[in-house]
Amino acid sequence: MSDTDKTAAGAHGSAAQVQDRLKKFRLLNRLLWLCWLGLPVMIGIAYWTSTTAIRRAIANATPEEAKCLRIFPDPTNFSLDGGTLFWSTFVFDFSIYFAILWVLHKMVRKFMSGQIFVSDTLAGLKSLGIILMIWPFLARTVKYASDATLKAWGDLPVWWPLSFNVDFGVVAMGVFLLALKVAIEHAIDINTDNELTI
Repeated sequence: MSDTDKTAAGAHGSAAQVQDRLKKFRLLNRLLWLCWLGLPVMIGIAYWTSTTAIRRAIANATPEEAKCLRIFPDPTNFSLDGGTLFWSTFVFDFSIYFAILWVLHKMVRKFMSGQIFVSDTLAGLKSLGIILMIWPFLARTVKYASDATLKAWGDLPVWWPLSFNVDFGVVAMGVFLLALKVAIEHAIDINTDNELTI
């Protein structure tokens, strides 16, 4: 057993318990690496769909259907400025996955090295909660502004300015994580008070 494991064993339980815990953290670490590897695949599929879906649909459609399909944006026909804006927004849409994976992976790697500190865990929960709370509003604002700009530049044939949907499920998850952080802090304070009283 390494020095880190021995130290953790003294502070957090028996050696067998620590080894079992480290195995779980190593498994989580591998799963997170799989998520990192899967992210480019997901982005690639989204890119391929964005560049081919409309053209393939139009090619297989009747003349009347093709006329209706042409109101949907085709980024391959955008101007240089429009294409740059569209693909910048496209990349921005995936930035939340990078942010969440980075925070989670940082926490798990600290746990693996024996740095199971409450302050770090609470800081990670706070970061995830804030990201999830803000992201839906930020993403929709960026998308809204991007579509309005593309319409003004003539790259979007049709645009509905009243469409501003926010994923409140993600916002609720962010609120839950922040509430969980507060609950854990409160539990720690109560436990500390009880220990001081004893």
